[in-house]
Amino acid sequence: MKRGIILISFFLSIFACDKEDREDKECMLLMYVPLPSLEEVYGCTDTRYALHIDLKETHELIRTKHTYDEKVTGSCHPAIDFEKYDLLIGRKGLKSGNHSITYELKKSCTGEERLVVTFHQDISAVATTVTYHVLLPKADSNRTIAVETKIVY
Repeated sequence: MKRGIILISFFLSIFACDKEDREDKECMLLMYVPLPSLEEVYGCTDTRYALHIDLKETHELIRTKHTYDEKVTGSCHPAIDFEKYDLLIGRKGLKSGNHSITYELKKSCTGEERLVVTFHQDISAVATTVTYHVLLPKADSNRTIAVETKIVY
């Protein structure tokens, strides 16, 4: 009898915690958002080197054609549909050659957004600075996005 009460108490405490954990995990599972790029949508090639913005180790969220035309230069300069997208663009100095860049936009249950930019490096010893960017679904004017950068060898 005593064992039964202990087992029931144990399972009740697990399920009470599990519900809270499960809600957090469900929220985390729903937060990944696919992100189109200028390569996919507008046919640009290798924007790591074809786009330029005068930034150093930071990023900017561009919301209008005027700002885009004023600040972004390079061999690929498509007419972005700023009714549909915002452009997050940044620059990152790297100590070796860059093979590719991947992006993950994470949204919390409270609506906070965080972009994780992962730089996949190769064995080249050539240090370089690359431009990274994503097209984000248009949002209201007070949108803020934290950007986290990772380097993977």
